[in-house]
Formats: sequence, structure tokens, C-alpha cells
Amino acid sequence: MKIIQKPELRNVSGYNNAIECATDILTKCDGIISVYQFGGIQSPGISDIDLFAVFEDNVKCERNIIKTLPTEFQYYWTHGIAGLSYSFYQKNSSYTLWHNYKTLWGENISSEQTISEQELIVLKQQIALEFLLKNYIDLNVQKTYGTLKLRPTLQALKGLVYDFEFLGITSGEVHQYFSDLRRYINEWFSQEWYEDKTSEWFLDFLSYYEKVLPGLFSDKEIFIPFKEKYMFSKNIEIKNAKDLKFTHHGISLPVNLFLDQKKFYNLHHRLNNFKFYFPITNKPHSPILNDRYNFMLNMKKYNSQYLPNFMSQTSSFLSNLF
Repeated sequence: MKIIQKPELRNVSGYNNAIECATDILTKCDGIISVYQFGGIQSPGISDIDLFAVFEDNVKCERNIIKTLPTEFQYYWTHGIAGLSYSFYQKNSSYTLWHNYKTLWGENISSEQTISEQELIVLKQQIALEFLLKNYIDLNVQKTYGTLKLRPTLQALKGLVYDFEFLGITSGEVHQYFSDLRRYINEWFSQEWYEDKTSEWFLDFLSYYEKVLPGLFSDKEIFIPFKEKYMFSKNIEIKNAKDLKFTHHGISLPVNLFLDQKKFYNLHHRLNNFKFYFPITNKPHSPILNDRYNFMLNMKKYNSQYLPNFMSQTSSFLSNLF
């Protein structure tokens, strides 16, 4: 496989300098109330930075913070900075599982969870299924393209153990496998890696992952409101089916084709089409699921109008479907 977006060894001080620089730029934006960090830097060089900013309601900020940063700091992000209005932030904790924010600048806004314990259990299952399926799609697309986006993939895989815990799987072979995987990633830079070895590791992991998922979906369905057609991206369609599988039509480019890494990967999108099948239900078994979907859809629409260069705090799975 062609390996792109390889991790580069970095130290924690570099991350801190990047955070300080981004925070300084954010504080100069109109309507800014607070800047927060969530998550940590557990694997320098592989980890990325997760920041989000809270703005006054109905204040527009079109600035692209990442592109404003000096080039040497842009490596520390593999996605954008999230932005929320004050009103969306106050309700956000009822629909996401991101908590323990660190206030970097501004007001420490209270945002209390207003859902029941049973609703929290329902949310955890839905969110876990979304992340598991997002990875199933991403990993198989990369395998089909013969191209491994290494650093973003390592970041995504490291968090899978939490998704299994949300589904109540806290022990056994699966849990041990993903716990070992997290430790393996933490030791990444202490090992000597070659492209063949990395590709072998990735394909071995995907083989195991594809054996585990069907069992999880044998008695579970993911909630998505009805649409005539579910498009995950321009070349990926999602279909309701009892069994987990996918079909593909297209071609893979030669790995030695001389192209910019991003252009090489994106060109595959134009030459390939996928259909992914898994169990979907249009009827939420708790109102919280429909409330969450509508909340995140409205947040995405709001950001498109007022904060177009900021991510909304939706799951990556839903964000693709909106």
C-alpha cells in the first residue's frame, strides 16, 4: 500500500506553542466568548489538537484559523477547530460525550447535562455505532484505494476501545485487542517501521475488525431518520441491510504515480464508487436520538451560515450524512 500522512516525531512543547498561537488568533475574532481544549496529547507526533471556540449568538466569523497559523504549527491539526454559538454550547453537553474541557481563554460557561441515566445509555450505544461504522467505511476505502492515511488512521483506531466500552464490552478478547493496540500506538516512535510492515499491520487489523463488527450489529441497529437516499459522500452511498458488507466499482491508481499526496487520494474518489450496507432503523427507541439528530443538524446549518470555517461538534458519521 502507499503510505501517506506519516507521523512525524514532535514534542509536547511544540503542541503547547501551537495551542498558544491558535488561541491568540481566536481571541481577536469578533464575538468570541471562550476558547476550550478537550482531549490530551497522549502520543506526541500522532495526537492532534482539539480546540473549540464559543461565540456570541448570530455573530459571523469567516476566518480560517488553521490556515492563518504559521506553517510549522499546521501539522498539529488533522482537522479544523470547532466553533459553537453560545446557545448551542449550552445545550451541547446533553447530546455529546465530550466533557472535562480545559478553559484556555475567556469565560468558563456552565453547561450541565440534562438527560437521564437511561438516555445516556442510549446515546452511548448510538455514538459508539456511529464511530465504529465510520471507521469501517474509512478503513475499507483506504484498503480499496491501496493507500493508507497513517496518522489520521492511528488517531481513529486509538479511540475504538471507548466505543466497545460504550456498548458494554469491557473485557474479553476484543477489549484486550484494542487495549494492546492503544499501547502499540503509544510506542510507535520507539519501533522501526517500514512500509511493508505498516501495510501488513493495517491489513491484519482490518481483517480482525471485520470479524468483530457483524456480531455487534446482529442485535443492534443504528438510528438515522428516513431519507430517499443516504449519501455519506459524493462517491459513497449507505444502504439499509441485515448484514454488514460493501460493494465497490472503480479502479485503483498505481502507487508509484507521482502526485501530491492529497491529490493522489482525492483522485480516487472520482474513479470509484461504494455502497455500504448495515442495519438501519428510522424509528428511534428513545426520543433523545431524534432530538440529538435535529440538534446537530441545526448546529451544522448554523455553522454553515455564521461559522463556515469552523467544525460543528457533531459526530463525524452524522456530519458526513448532513
